[in-house]
Amino acid sequence: MSPEQHNKTFRKVDLRLMPLLMALYLIANLDRANLGRAKIEGLEADLKMTGNDYNIANMMFFIPDILCEIPSNWILLNFNKPSTWIGLIVTAWGIVMTSSGLTQNFGGLVGTRVLLGVFEAGFFPGAVYLLSQWYPPRKTQFRVSLLYCAAAMSDAFSGLLAAAIAKMSGTAGYNGWRWIFYH
Repeated sequence: MSPEQHNKTFRKVDLRLMPLLMALYLIANLDRANLGRAKIEGLEADLKMTGNDYNIANMMFFIPDILCEIPSNWILLNFNKPSTWIGLIVTAWGIVMTSSGLTQNFGGLVGTRVLLGVFEAGFFPGAVYLLSQWYPPRKTQFRVSLLYCAAAMSDAFSGLLAAAIAKMSGTAGYNGWRWIFYH
């Protein structure tokens, strides 16, 4: 292939792969920040949380997130297409995130945070592995930096999005903090 054809092929892959991976990584980072936004909207009062309960619930995401990255990569290698594994974990974390809005007590919140950490643990390593399957190393690093840009965008907009969603408080009988998890 000529250099022009080579670049044209990478642009086609970029247009199909990068927007989806960036959107999913943006959503993953929004999901991580949702607990703090929900706290502002009354999560602690509704779940009768006291003392360090919020800190514990927040921490319970990161423990499985860290511990499950390597096992997730082992599982990923058993799939012929990394996109299948990524699709499975994205669906699972979506279900868990929605379930976070249904929790009725501190224990349920901690349970959903643990499961969210388990399922989100495999996304970023899986995304980087997927990128490494499509791009040579000198082209992969730029695509990984685009994923980090998506994370930064989620930080920029998560507060505004949560504030807008929280205004749905009372809709269908749910408090605003629950709607933040349902987004």
